[in-house]
Amino acid sequence: ILNFLLSKRVVFNIKIELLIEESLACFYKPKRSLLEKTIYEYRHQVSRYARRYFYNLLKNSSLNKAFLLAVDISAKDLFNDLYYCSLDRHENQLAEMCRKKYHEILNEENQEKIRNELNRSITTIDDNIK
Repeated sequence: ILNFLLSKRVVFNIKIELLIEESLACFYKPKRSLLEKTIYEYRHQVSRYARRYFYNLLKNSSLNKAFLLAVDISAKDLFNDLYYCSLDRHENQLAEMCRKKYHEILNEENQEKIRNELNRSITTIDDNIK
């Protein structure tokens, strides 16, 4: 369904936008929790559709909706793209919000890398002690 709605054969309008949002909400904000197995199995496919929708929103100047979708996806590259798009359209407040979210995600990723390095170091030390 999403593939068809995001195709070039369909004219992007409010109805199409709502259908796409409802479809993505089934995965990102389900009414009932999804099984971990289901999330793991379909997350990459759904993420690709969400990204395609994100770029459709940018193309159609729906910057606030694009921001909310980027928050749901939590991908720093989307905030970076939206940042520059916002600057081009003189949406400085939104650009600043994107910049902050980009750096928040970057800091989280760096902290995760540090934790992983520490865990590896501890494991190596433990192995050497044995």
